[in-house]
Formats: sequence, C-alpha cells, structure tokens
Amino acid sequence: MKRFLLSVFCILSIMSYAVADEAKFDFTAPSGLTPSITDELFTATTTEGAYEFGTSATTFTNNGVSLNTTDGSTNSRIWKAASGKYDFRIYKTATMTIAAPEGGVITAIAFDGSAVSSFSANSGTVDGKNWTGAATSVVFTWADNAKTQKINTITVTFSTDGSVTPDQGEGGEGEGEGEGEGEGEGETEVTVTTIAEVLAAGEGEAATKGTVIATYARGFLMNDGTGSILVYLGSDKGFAAGDAVTVSGKTSVYGGLLQFDNTSVVEKTGTATVEHPTATVMDGAAMDAYLAAPSIQYVEYTGTLTVNGSYNNVAVEGAATAIGSIQYPQDAIKANLTNGAVIKVTGYTIGVSSGKYMNTMAVKVEVVGEGGGEEPEEPEVPTETQNYTVAEALAAYVDGQQIPAIVTGYIVGAVKSAPEKDSQFGADATVATNILISDNPDTNDYTECLIVQLPSGDIRSALNLVDNPGNYKKQVKITGSVEKYFRVAGLKTVTAYEFTGTTGISEVKGENGNVKTIFDLTGRKVNSISAPGIYIVNGKKVLVK
Repeated sequence: MKRFLLSVFCILSIMSYAVADEAKFDFTAPSGLTPSITDELFTATTTEGAYEFGTSATTFTNNGVSLNTTDGSTNSRIWKAASGKYDFRIYKTATMTIAAPEGGVITAIAFDGSAVSSFSANSGTVDGKNWTGAATSVVFTWADNAKTQKINTITVTFSTDGSVTPDQGEGGEGEGEGEGEGEGEGETEVTVTTIAEVLAAGEGEAATKGTVIATYARGFLMNDGTGSILVYLGSDKGFAAGDAVTVSGKTSVYGGLLQFDNTSVVEKTGTATVEHPTATVMDGAAMDAYLAAPSIQYVEYTGTLTVNGSYNNVAVEGAATAIGSIQYPQDAIKANLTNGAVIKVTGYTIGVSSGKYMNTMAVKVEVVGEGGGEEPEEPEVPTETQNYTVAEALAAYVDGQQIPAIVTGYIVGAVKSAPEKDSQFGADATVATNILISDNPDTNDYTECLIVQLPSGDIRSALNLVDNPGNYKKQVKITGSVEKYFRVAGLKTVTAYEFTGTTGISEVKGENGNVKTIFDLTGRKVNSISAPGIYIVNGKKVLVK
C-alpha cells in the first residue's frame, strides 16, 4: 500500500512539474527579445555615452506571455550604458502589464536587477522582487516616490492545463471572465455618470458610457456628447470606431489630461454612427500654444515626418517648441509613415509629453506635396577634415552624420546631463567627461557652444576643467568628428588637441571694477593679457596659463 501511495505521489509530482511553464524576458541581451531590439534602434540620450530604446509602443512576447509598459515620469526604456551593458529602466507612476497565454494563468513573477522596488500589483502578493498569485494578467504600478528601476530579467511562471483558477476579483482586463467578476462581491458600486461629470470629478474611480470615436494600438477615445476621454488599455483589445461601450475603472492624469488607466473594464453594448467635427487647422504657433493648455481637439497639421524606432514625430514650420507625435498608430496609419515624407495628419490631440510633443491619435495621414513620401535630399557632407570655428562647426552639423573636423575655440565650461538646463559655465565645472568650447570666451549661452566629448586617457586628463580649472578661457584646437551629442551638435571621437597659446582674458579688473595696471616681465606696460606668461598686475605677480 505504501509503495502504491508513493507511486501515486511521484506521478502527481511529475504531472505538477510538467504543467508549469516559464517565460523569461532578458533585457541584458535585448537582441534576443521578441521583437528583437538591435543597436540600430537605439538613440542617444542626454546622458553621455548612453543610448535608449523607448518600450511603451512595443509589446514583448515569450512563450505566449506578453509584456508591455506605459511611461511614467520618464519614458520606459531599454538602456545601453556607456560600458555597453543593457538593462530595462522604468520610472515612478509607470505601469507594466504581463499577460498569460490564452487559457493560461500566471502563478509567479520574479524580477531581477540592481534596483527593483516600490511597486504594487492589482492582484496577488508582492514580496520584495517577487510576485505570487493566480491571474490571467498582472498590472504592476510603480509608486510616486520610486527611484529609477533597473531590471535585468523578468521570469514568469504560468500554467495552461486548467489546474489553476484565477483569483476572484483580479482586476479585470475588460474582456471575458474578469469583466463580470467583482461586481456585488464586496466592492463599492460605481455610479455611471456622463463623461463631463467624470472629468469634473478628477482622479479616482469612475464609470461612464459613450461611443468610441477613434482608436490607436493602446486603446481608444470615447465621447458621449458631453465630452471626450481617453481609455488607455495598454494594448489593442479590438475595439473600433462606432462601438458603444461602458467603461469603469480608475482615472488618472497623464500628459495634462484625465484618462482611464489600463486596469479599466470595458464592455461593448452596441454600435453607433461616428461623425468627426470639422478639423481645426493648426500651424506652428497654435501647436506651441497647445503645450501650455492641452485639451482633446480634432485637428489637422502638416509637416515633415521623422521615424525613429517606434517614434513618429512631425516637425511643423513655425513651431518654436512643439512637435507633433503620432501615438501608437494602427497598421492602416503606419502604411503612410515614411521617414522624411511631408504629411498631413488629421486626428485628436490627447495631451503633451516631455514638454514639447503634442500627442495625437491619428484618424487619417496623407502624404502631400510634390514627391511626397520620398526621402529628402541629403546635404553634402565633407569627407576630408576641415578647420572650423565653433560657429562654423555648428552650422556644418548634420543630424545623423559624422563630419571630420578641427575646431578651435575657448574652453568655457561643461555639461552635466542636458545643455539646455544644466550647462556649467566657469572654471568650477563638476563634470570631467566633456567640455564646452565657444568663439566667445565670456559666453553663458549653450547655443553658442560645441560640446566636446573627452575620451578617457590623456586627452580627458589634460582638457577637463575638474582637474584643470586653469583651462578656463584657454583657446584650444581639437581634432574630432562633428556629430550628435547630448541630442545637439557636438564634437566626438577626439583624437588630438593643441593649446593655441592665447587666453580669453582681455583685461584684469579690481574689486571696484576699474582696470588694473598690467606690465609684462620686460617692464613694458600692456593694455591686456593676450598670451600665457607672468605679468605684474597692480604691483603683484600673476601667472596666466
């Protein structure tokens, strides 16, 4: 009998082991992900030497399990550090949805990385870096105070044999079983109100009904005659314009607008007719104005399209800051998205991101103008090394090109992480990996400067201001390549440098602002200091390097 029971136990153990399956997402080797994220898809970041691939428009799959993210305080991204190592980075208020294969149930999720914390889940139990429970999908949300999350791998354990039943009230995906669960089971019933009332109430639990008026690959926009609201589902759930729907769930603000988040429950109740209003034609000035006061509008704008990985950005003439951004386009829209094409975009504005992108749910995209859709003519790029002033180097810069150059300018500072917000002018710079050079030694305007990447070794040791504050306002001739750096014109691949023997110091003033008396070592009175050496300034010896 004991032998029989032991045999049964062994069989059951083998069966239990056999039905558990696993999917592993390894972000340390992104080329092995599905879809494969190879280096040419990465773009340079404002952090020196680092590159990124934004993930919010991408759904990763492995062994039937899907994973997608939303952006938080900063866009979710695969990060390639200057060292060449990769990881996945997600930030406060971002979400990640992991879904089992059809008919499957997730029982465990394990995160691995140097910094993974401050997240919650819509079901199950979170213990450190691990989640356990029973759910067809799990939505993780990172807290408002979460630091940068650095994730190496995510391992998902799931069952597909029907032996595991999803927990009740698991949060719902808007489809199937989850939609009906939870009602009348101890949860507070949410009253269905108009969209206008939902918008007036602000963030919280809400329910409303209306008609889908436009879609994108992450959800839809709905309207009930009193207002419009975005329903962000995290992936395409198959809803189409004209579907009559009821939506209930949590609302939150993103991009300046209130929206339903991806834990919301959506029920299709019928169909209706959709008629779009007359589109408001927006020029560059109108787009700039939109950034300060985002709203849902039906608009039309025309500009030049740049396709960069999953991003589709439209530059409109006359816009000082604003850039049109076609969000998560459906396949029919993608067919007209060719890099360099001049296009007319018609659709709904759905908020602002990064302070400059006017997010658009496109309804229609047309290629316009003579030869529309053709690649723009590439400017002629010098192939031989040429001598430039800083102004000439800035004018010669072509995005995506490497221009051999010898640039002469004065060392005036360095950049910490982004030139527009934290350029450091003066001898007390705190960054040793780059310098700013300018034709004007007294500038404090980063737009007059070229950022020079200093390679590790002798060149960095000799030129950086942290170790050499005396280099401030020294004129230097640097050999390298004019190309994108910190998202603007820069000088990289530096191979040589030469101090020219002059400084930007033209006069020496006393505490009261008066110019002091200056003599060189021959006893000759001079009007200014134009070369390194020892000078007698107001009776005191001064060394100018």
